[in-house]
Amino acid sequence: MLSEVSRCRRRDDRGLRRSAHTLEDLAAFHERAGLFLGHADRCLPRSLALLLHAYANGHRPKFVIGVRSHPFAAHCWVQSAGTVLNDNIDHARLFTPILVR
Repeated sequence: MLSEVSRCRRRDDRGLRRSAHTLEDLAAFHERAGLFLGHADRCLPRSLALLLHAYANGHRPKFVIGVRSHPFAAHCWVQSAGTVLNDNIDHARLFTPILVR
């Protein structure tokens, strides 16, 4: 999965037009979709969907996986230039990033 994300991120953008949609627009679209699909325990598929949608529109945000120890939990989100796109920043801060791609 991570190799596919990396491959999509490295894709040559010369022939790709950047969409008129900003990353914030795309994140808002995915947030609205989450109202129908649910949010609980779906951080991985939701983050990957936003990430690949952003890549397809000429944006290059980062995919982040974080963990916490007590009680153990793992979480992932998408961010760009320090802005968390598909989660609440206060929630994301509860996790220590262990992978950023």
